[in-house]
Amino acid sequence: MIFNFKNKKNDVPQDCLIMVSVVDTVAEKYGVPVTIDNEKSAIRAFRDMVRNKSGIIGAHPSDFSLVVVGYFDQKTGNIYSPKNSKSNVLISGFEAQSLNEFENVPEVNSNVEKKGNENVLHEVQPSA
Repeated sequence: MIFNFKNKKNDVPQDCLIMVSVVDTVAEKYGVPVTIDNEKSAIRAFRDMVRNKSGIIGAHPSDFSLVVVGYFDQKTGNIYSPKNSKSNVLISGFEAQSLNEFENVPEVNSNVEKKGNENVLHEVQPSA
């Protein structure tokens, strides 16, 4: 069964896997969704795809974004859809490319800003 939850992520049962998809903004299509333990792991895997310059995502990172498309409950088989799919961008390909030099995955969507000789992370709002 697929459920739409009402207000916030807390309406989803606790131990659900996150379902993510890579969106190709040029082709205007979502990739086949995959499940993963949490958002940080999903962002790390996407960053690895961006680093692979021989793949299409690595060759054109600004054309892709990683989005949450749902949550999967392994105990019941239920799928919970996000409240608003337009606001569920975890990270864009451009952001992932900028973050490659950092070891830690940010808590929220972030961007890298160059200030003098330092790279500074700051929050950005997901694109609509």
